[in-house]
Amino acid sequence: MKQVKIFNILMVFILHLAPTFGFSAYAIDKSSDNVASYTDLSRFEEPLELAARLMSGGCEEVPDGFEGIYEIRCYSYDDEIKPWEKVREEVGYIFYDFNGDGINELAIGTNVVPYPNSPRKTMILALYAMSNGKPKLLLSGTSRRSWYYQDNGWFYMTGAECAARVISGQYSYINGILNCEHFWFSSLNAGGDHEYYHSYSDTLDQNAAVKLNYTMDDYNLNDENNIDQSICLELIPFSDLRPIIAEHDDGGKIRFTASQTLKDFKIIDLCDVIYSDGKINVTEKERLSMVLESGQSISIYMPFLGDGPEYAISFTDSLGKIIKMTVSLSGMDGSIILNQYNW
Repeated sequence: MKQVKIFNILMVFILHLAPTFGFSAYAIDKSSDNVASYTDLSRFEEPLELAARLMSGGCEEVPDGFEGIYEIRCYSYDDEIKPWEKVREEVGYIFYDFNGDGINELAIGTNVVPYPNSPRKTMILALYAMSNGKPKLLLSGTSRRSWYYQDNGWFYMTGAECAARVISGQYSYINGILNCEHFWFSSLNAGGDHEYYHSYSDTLDQNAAVKLNYTMDDYNLNDENNIDQSICLELIPFSDLRPIIAEHDDGGKIRFTASQTLKDFKIIDLCDVIYSDGKINVTEKERLSMVLESGQSISIYMPFLGDGPEYAISFTDSLGKIIKMTVSLSGMDGSIILNQYNW
């Protein structure tokens, strides 16, 4: 049935995107050629750091607006939870002037193939603009409402309220406000057949909409035509904010490799671990402090003797934040897991 196809399109980043991501990553610096980017990093530091912390296992709950990021982690080809390291490679961010006013917004998203034979498009998971000197969440994308950018200040949303009701809409972005210009939705009539409607506001009120002479094929075609008008943005992967991986090495050692130069990379032993009132108190003992160059690896002897946290690493990310991550073993496959903490 065609309606199943619609639902699959809306769920594509949950089920079918593993091989489709593509990023054009670059190192952020403070040179004169990149002042705007560094300024944007400072302006949007709060949501960027929060998203990076979520994708590093450092959030007990999913922050508002980041449900789409969490969905990418929880659903994949093999129905297993993805490691956060993989999610950080598949989700990226970009500073982009979406409405042509000369001021960049922050978009967090993932590049996908929305339907067979389609070129890659950017599915926006969160969009922020500055408001009164602070980042403001304008929209967030999930499996029920997927957002795309159609260029020239236009956005397209496609989703489903339930299995019987699909929704989609085209929005203009003017003066920091998203305005619904076209809205399509379906409903079931008394006979159980789908009927399709159009309005100029994002309402499901049939009395405020015009009934269309649409079939499912017509709705699908309109949906795909609008997605075709969207573009693919050059996202910076969140792995740039957590530029370190850990792998098993010989002789009980763990090999750490940096994808960017870390001038204050530290190995930390965690001692006197005490659990109290749901919190963890530890004593940190610095074992090693060094500059870990981009592409350089170092192997450290780290025997795992118990179930609690025993080791950690520390470094400063591109936002100037000191990041601490525990080093532990996966209970599923024994691989090395790095989880951010702030005890």
